[in-house]
Amino acid sequence: MFIAIDAHHHYIRADQANKKAHYYCPGCREKVVLKNGDVKRNHFAHLIDTQCHSFTENESFEHLVGKLAIAASLKKYGEVLLESVIPNITQRPDILLKTANKTYAFEYQCSPISWQRYMERNEGYISEHIEYYWILGEKYFSTKTGQRTMMKFLNHKKILFYIPKIQKFVQFENFRKYDFSSMQYDQIFQNEIFGQIVDKKFKQQKSPSLGKQLMKLQSLIFGKRIDVKLIASLYEQQYQLIQAPWWIHQGALFGLRISNWQWRISILLLLAKIGVHNFIQRRQFNQKLKKYFYDTLDDTYIDYCINQTLYELEIINIINITEKYIIILHLPKWYDSLEEKLAETPK
Repeated sequence: MFIAIDAHHHYIRADQANKKAHYYCPGCREKVVLKNGDVKRNHFAHLIDTQCHSFTENESFEHLVGKLAIAASLKKYGEVLLESVIPNITQRPDILLKTANKTYAFEYQCSPISWQRYMERNEGYISEHIEYYWILGEKYFSTKTGQRTMMKFLNHKKILFYIPKIQKFVQFENFRKYDFSSMQYDQIFQNEIFGQIVDKKFKQQKSPSLGKQLMKLQSLIFGKRIDVKLIASLYEQQYQLIQAPWWIHQGALFGLRISNWQWRISILLLLAKIGVHNFIQRRQFNQKLKKYFYDTLDDTYIDYCINQTLYELEIINIINITEKYIIILHLPKWYDSLEEKLAETPK
């Protein structure tokens, strides 16, 4: 290990330690010894007969460097503790930040972590009313990170990295997922964890035009690759999918189990079922739509996505949103033919 506690309960790095002083493990509080030499970099080690289950001694150099950089960036906000154990839940976040009103936990994750372990740690922090942040290492940043991994570490609609090679924090934000297109997001570079932006890159590719999206959907229909239950629901209301409003092709939500067009069709069918001039509670409406999102996303993000879509419908006067209710004003136009729809393609 590269961090220990001295006799005054201060955290000391191994490269700053004094060989003659006494040091203790931040996890089990047992005595550790300082080891240094020409082959291995300075580090602390438990005594032979000591078994510590709360602290790992094979910490990577990337993890150590990143952890120290994160700690240094947080010092201006309050008291920063490295490897500090939270007694009630026996968890030891990489960094603990204590301010006058709140405690925050920061985890610097450089290696893969199981969903179960990830959730256990989060639930521990929640039980102690500690707000937590996961910061990812260079491997997550440099490799092609899939949508499922992105969703797992999404926090406050953002994903945060620390890259030791460039000594910068990087945020992924403004996630977008157009139908028949890959995931898109913006990259924000900062010198400090919550510092000012020093560079911004748009990871963007040209999204398919509405006309191309319609052609792709038509291909799915011809290939009978559409959910039969959805087709049946449309048929019951005398609708044909290809003649749906252009609005269904304009979504770009990130985190859906289904395509954006299918998500929007489901909303239109739900509004039709409620009926014009009728209303539904917003909480009840949101609950009906949450099943379309991945379980790895938190409720705050899901509610944000649902509300964004509802505001779109309010802007085009399909619904009226009050504090507690959604009132259906009228239903959007479905076209009588594909030719009519193409003639009214939005610019």
